[in-house]
Parts: sequence; structure tokens; C-alpha cells
Amino acid sequence: MMRDEIKALGELITKDLGLKDDYDVLNKWMITYIAEQMTKYESAETEKERQVAGERCTDTIMKFWRHRAYNVSQNPFTEYKELFSGLKRLLADESEMHFDDFLGRRDVDSDDLADQVRKIKKVAVWLIEERIEVKVDELSTDDSEDWLQIAKVLDDGDDARIIEFISNELDENKMMVTEIVQKRIIAIEDVILLYNKLLSRYKSQLEQL
Repeated sequence: MMRDEIKALGELITKDLGLKDDYDVLNKWMITYIAEQMTKYESAETEKERQVAGERCTDTIMKFWRHRAYNVSQNPFTEYKELFSGLKRLLADESEMHFDDFLGRRDVDSDDLADQVRKIKKVAVWLIEERIEVKVDELSTDDSEDWLQIAKVLDDGDDARIIEFISNELDENKMMVTEIVQKRIIAIEDVILLYNKLLSRYKSQLEQL
């Protein structure tokens, strides 16, 4: 039997079949193949036929979905592309910064140079997070909501994990959220002071040129 969420994903992939002209030949063939296997799965007369069709359909759907980054017309998260690539680059630039840092669970209270660098990068990550949050709000008002729900269940990539975290963050314990927000405000204010010092330095340097 096909998992319900994979079957639903297949239905989303094939729902516009024949209605769009912007698919390339390979995409068109893959979508048609998925539709054919889903039809065979639904019309199978024996359990063996249903199992074979279900396995082929599941395999093809998941391969197609996991390569969605290359299929602009079948990637519901295309609008996040620049934000995700910016986040990945930011995390890659700091060897000690991992996904948990993005979630904001590590606190930095020291004022030494290494921690200042980490704090600056964390605030930059929070800014990207806030931009993603804005996009999530927009997402809830269009047809991509169905894609998002399935992606969260399948949990097959960082994009879905990030969107899920941002969507659920405000549902956490109110006291915990309040503490996190307060610490972030302090960190952002510290970083603003550092940037103001840098700005003053550059302005002074420019005046002396």
C-alpha cells in the first residue's frame, strides 16, 4: 500500500498534467509516468499488481520530489531558493555553527572576540529566519499550503524542516518564547552597537581622505 502522504504528493504532481506548456520533455514524461502508475495502482485487480504498481509509483514520486530544486515548474518552494542558499552559505562559513544554531538554542553571553563574531553571525541568521517567516505567512494564503503540509510529514530536506520550525515557533511555551525573544533583543542591540562603531570609523576615515 502507498503511504497516504506519498499518494497525495503524486496527486499534486499530476493535477495540472496537460494544462501547462512550460514542462520540458523529461518532466512531462515523468509526470505522465507517475499518473499512469497511480492509475494502475487504483485499478489493480490483484494484490500483487497493486503492490508492484505502488512500489514503482512511490519510487518515481519520491525521486521526482527530491529533485524538485531542478524542476522550477514542480518546486513549490522556488520562492525560498535565495533565502535557503543564503542560509546554507552562512552556516558553511562558520565551522562551529550547525542547524541548532539556526534554531537559536545556544546563548552567547561573553564579550570576547570569538563570541562577538559568533553573535554577529547568529544575528544575521535571525534576520534570514525573519525573512523566511514572512514568506511562510505568504505561503499560507496560496495553493502551496498543501505542498508544505506534505513536505513537513515527509521531512526529507532542510527546507521543510526550517519552514516547519518557523511555522510552529509561536506555538511553543509562552514563557520560553519570551525568554528567547528577550535574549535575541539584547544580542541584536549589541550587534547594532558594533555596527555603529564600524560606521563611525568608516565615516571618519572618509572625511580624512
